[in-house]
Amino acid sequence: MKNKLNIRNTGDKIHQFIEVHASEFETKSFSYDLRENEIIIIEGNNGSGKSTLGKIITKRIKNFNGTITPSITTTSGLSLQFPERSFIYWNVFDELPKKEILDLCGITENEYTTHPRNLSRSKQKLLSIACALYYSEKISVLDEPTTSMDYLDKIKFINLLNYFSEKAIVIFNHDPVITDIQKTVKLN
Repeated sequence: MKNKLNIRNTGDKIHQFIEVHASEFETKSFSYDLRENEIIIIEGNNGSGKSTLGKIITKRIKNFNGTITPSITTTSGLSLQFPERSFIYWNVFDELPKKEILDLCGITENEYTTHPRNLSRSKQKLLSIACALYYSEKISVLDEPTTSMDYLDKIKFINLLNYFSEKAIVIFNHDPVITDIQKTVKLN
């Protein structure tokens, strides 16, 4: 997979995370300097706080310990591990009205008018990922993005990452196939 991911031109540091964690859930702390256009993969055991960290980054959890400097003030996209929880519209094209991006997901024009939950599981995942990337301003969080995907769908996932090369992307991962596509940080 690593050879399919385009080289990204990472820029300046956009956020510094210092010992960020949610103590009420007893999660592990996270420290990292995130750069423009960077992809970082975070791995950790179940319950280590990966999904909670994603909710902190996307401002769904506002009370946390540690520091993020500067504060995240832009809209950050989140692709949930369970994509069916992501959709808010009654058809695919209302969810993401960009044919070029839907094509990258393998979604056909015949599927544009269907409810997103009627898509195959892997297309739901790809649509959720595409929405998170498309609607975010600088940072997107992808929680277990390749779960239940076959190899060809993982290639579509990499194509989405290449398409959105101007976004910083934080990926929470258990999939050994994508572990080494970019820098991997262990949440201990």
